[in-house]
Amino acid sequence: MQLETETLSGHLLNEREAAHFLGCSASLLRKWRLSGGGPDYCHVGRLVRYPVSTLNAFVCTNTISQVEKN
Repeated sequence: MQLETETLSGHLLNEREAAHFLGCSASLLRKWRLSGGGPDYCHVGRLVRYPVSTLNAFVCTNTISQVEKN
């Protein structure tokens, strides 16, 4: 996945691709957008797109270390 992420770092993913990247459903991404949560996204015209860099940042921000739990 690391190599794939590096080659896609400047790319925009559609909702289905972003959901696959995060391992969640497209409907969860829609719910997050409506509630103001979830990863940052942008509009390209009327299309919703997710920059890979913001998806990576979202994962990093929401990663919980075992050290933090103790």
